[in-house]
Amino acid sequence: MCSWYYLRMRHRAWSARVALVNWLGASLARNRAYSRLSTIRLGRGTSRWLAHFALVPLVIYCASCEHCPAKVTVDISVAEGIEIPARRDALCIVSTAEIYEGDVNGRTPQGLPIGQGGEIDSRGTCIGIDNNTRAAQWADGVSAGDPIWYYAYIDSIHDRRLNEGEAFGIYDNNPIDVECGEQRVAIVISDTFSGQ
Repeated sequence: MCSWYYLRMRHRAWSARVALVNWLGASLARNRAYSRLSTIRLGRGTSRWLAHFALVPLVIYCASCEHCPAKVTVDISVAEGIEIPARRDALCIVSTAEIYEGDVNGRTPQGLPIGQGGEIDSRGTCIGIDNNTRAAQWADGVSAGDPIWYYAYIDSIHDRRLNEGEAFGIYDNNPIDVECGEQRVAIVISDTFSGQ
């Protein structure tokens, strides 16, 4: 059965294709040379109709381009002995995607991805974590085909950056090659960041 998320993304993709075809058809109809060739004295609006007709192959091609929704569920656990601040945003999860070549320029000795500027990308989503269970879960809606590095850290200083001395953990099999559907990633926060 199709999920609501899948159906919503399919609807958005189809709406974008229809809008593209309408725009191209109107643009072609406004072109004088094209209008002379397509109208053939068949009445008002014919040029636009023929412009749409000429784009039928494009519509058929676009309809075959299925949207591929993907979701990565990240399960995070914090090792015993690591202090968790009593805040709603103490746990930060970072996903660094290599959409274009060079988005990730290597790794630090501790396995963290290095971004374009030569620094660790520590901008992420910060959520709360239960001190009793010491576990949390986060869902990342992504595009299939892009390799993504995942890691998480305890934001002790409360500045949404991974600082020296803060506890962190990485996904052991980074990067993950995102595929259609849902994938799961497990991260254990047990290491201490020693700086880049």
